[in-house]
Amino acid sequence: MTASVQEGVRPASTTTRSGAPLSLDGVTFRYPSRRRTGAGVGPLTLDVPAGEFLCVVGASGSGKSTLLSLLAGFLKPQAGSITLGGEAIRGPHPRLTLVQQEAALFPWLTVAGNVGFGLR
Repeated sequence: MTASVQEGVRPASTTTRSGAPLSLDGVTFRYPSRRRTGAGVGPLTLDVPAGEFLCVVGASGSGKSTLLSLLAGFLKPQAGSITLGGEAIRGPHPRLTLVQQEAALFPWLTVAGNVGFGLR
């Protein structure tokens, strides 16, 4: 799946050669401990133009959380590359974050307390 920049639109200076601020080029990640084949992501090539929203939809175990962990820099692709504004994502990045949907918050803390917990 590949999204492309509209013709005639001049990309900002912080975009990749594809014209997209977020670009995945042949990204692949497989879990070696998983017995079933296909567990992981890729190969995936995807460009997300500035101002676009991206929804990731799929069945349980299809790689959605793995893809988000790759984008946040928590996992490193085994093949391919991920760039944000022309800068390679090689680990956790100050411009990116990942908030899990469930079971990742301390219910007794406020929102600010949960966000700041890792800073202590």
